[in-house]
Amino acid sequence: TNSLEILCSTLLDNMALGPEETETAKNAFAIFAGAKGSLDQDGLGDALRALGFTPTSKDMPSGSSFDLNTFLGIANNFKPPSSEDNDALQVAFRVFDRAGMGMIPAEEFCHQAQILGDRFSQAEADALMAYAKDGKLNYADLFKQMTE
Repeated sequence: TNSLEILCSTLLDNMALGPEETETAKNAFAIFAGAKGSLDQDGLGDALRALGFTPTSKDMPSGSSFDLNTFLGIANNFKPPSSEDNDALQVAFRVFDRAGMGMIPAEEFCHQAQILGDRFSQAEADALMAYAKDGKLNYADLFKQMTE
């Protein structure tokens, strides 16, 4: 047992996540961990985003394997985005929409996110590119899907 697991186990006793959120987090863990029963760094980020959190690379703990208790402790430290955060995200999307048509170039968006320090995993970048139509993202639809 490492110190991170002990700390996370202790935090579980004082979690802010309610019973419903905890069950949702457990389900997200099960989906992303699969049969191996643990998450790697990419899986951790994916599972946190599936819960509606917006972790940046700076927010992510070090380590290469995260069990359920560790994941729940980490998830407890994140808060879902506020309406102010969502407003700022919509403004950020508009910055990329030079033509004012509600569309942003998917490749440029991925590239700029990496420059700003919010690297997408290869799976996330692939999913974003697959979501794009003719290489462009409808940011209103994307925002809606991200915040649901």
